[in-house]
Amino acid sequence: MLVPFHRGLDWDLDNETGKAGVRWFLILLVAIYLGHLLDQDIHSSAVAGTLNHYYVWGLIGFYSILNLGFHIYLHEKRKLSRGISGQVKYFSMTLDLAMVTALLFPTGGRSSMFYLLYFVVILSNGIRYGMKLSLIGLIIFNCLYVFLLFYQFYPNLNIPDFQTEVLKVIGAWFVGIYTGYLSARFEILHKEVEKYRQIIAQMVSDRKND
Repeated sequence: MLVPFHRGLDWDLDNETGKAGVRWFLILLVAIYLGHLLDQDIHSSAVAGTLNHYYVWGLIGFYSILNLGFHIYLHEKRKLSRGISGQVKYFSMTLDLAMVTALLFPTGGRSSMFYLLYFVVILSNGIRYGMKLSLIGLIIFNCLYVFLLFYQFYPNLNIPDFQTEVLKVIGAWFVGIYTGYLSARFEILHKEVEKYRQIIAQMVSDRKND
């Protein structure tokens, strides 16, 4: 009898643990970069009022505390040999997208180089979890980025180079959907490989019994 391919309980746990580890590296790099901007008193590219010690270290501290709590939660689940809730991956992705948005404010708003982190978050979650999470991530990204633009240009919402912003959003959707598609294709191929592997194993077993 063939056992259908499935991802074990450790699949989400391993993925989220890996993401939490990467967050520490990014937190360190961002802290160094923002600390440099504060030290050099570089405010020209920041959205009004957001490049200050309270905002920067509050953001770094808040994200660090959340990631530490996340690490502890994942460690306890692994120690108890339990899988994590399916909602955790949605929470962690939403948190990452929100933190990217918060990071854009003091580093240039819509022109920040950290905009690329949106792509990283959407791509990394889409390739791990598939199309559904990619689409949810894209919708959350859209809402957050519209909020950023609204805040940056309020009350004059005549956004310069608006076509560029549309192309940036379209680019994110293309990456997210294509990543979700590739993940789905990989899942199908993985199931096929597993099926044939089990067929071969069954044939070898039957041959030995003969």
